[in-house]
Amino acid sequence: DKKEGEDFDLTAAGVLLFGNAPEDLLPQSKILVEEHIGSGVTTEEITGPLLSYRDKIDAFLRKGMRTFTEIRRYERVAVEEYPIEALREAFFNAAIHRDYREGWRIQVRKLRDRIEILSPGLPLQPITISRMNNFDAPPFSRNPRIAVTLGHMKWVEERARGLTKMRELCIERGLRPPVFSTDGAYLKVTFWGQEGAWQNVRIQSAYFDELDPIKQGIISYLQEKKRMSTKQCVDRFKIDPTTARRHLRQLRDLGIVEPKGRGARH
Repeated sequence: DKKEGEDFDLTAAGVLLFGNAPEDLLPQSKILVEEHIGSGVTTEEITGPLLSYRDKIDAFLRKGMRTFTEIRRYERVAVEEYPIEALREAFFNAAIHRDYREGWRIQVRKLRDRIEILSPGLPLQPITISRMNNFDAPPFSRNPRIAVTLGHMKWVEERARGLTKMRELCIERGLRPPVFSTDGAYLKVTFWGQEGAWQNVRIQSAYFDELDPIKQGIISYLQEKKRMSTKQCVDRFKIDPTTARRHLRQLRDLGIVEPKGRGARH
């Protein structure tokens, strides 16, 4: 409790988390976001208290993000190329672990084939890049007050779970696990996308396993070659034309393939 005549000052963590315009006192708190389109680069700044960043960073990351269609039982679902929860975890981890010395800022870069998040300051012992890439780095925070607040908000995973969760989310999405490295005096985490993901159709694995071997083979062929005629189906699986048409028709009825052009091409 405050004693009579005792004064309190707002901490740097308090300013960063709750201040109306923390960038006025701490200009290094501004976030630099970049979107690389072809040979051009557009940049913006995200400002305000940390507790206002979630919607702002989600909007930037989702803007223009490619999607693919995942076929689940009885429905087609549009799935974003990157798991937003993993990107958000990495971003707020950067805010928790960064060095807040003047002149350095968190940077978020969107490129065609990857997303990079750069956090000022190299890992402090006992954390190492090797252990981060093994996803077994011990819990340790440069800014524990920020870590506690974001943890209470459920914006980051419990201690020592964040790295594992990012890895799991990427693998579930069919992506490589995130890669940690250094870039000068910055810690960088790279999320690699999947080239062509925006035009792919994927089958949920449990659903795929329920299909018979010929239908599985047709889907695998189509994912590689994009098209299959009835004759190609006959030749590949050594079946008669009637059986081939039946398998293709059943896949069409399930919404997995569709006729293209004249004739029996799928």
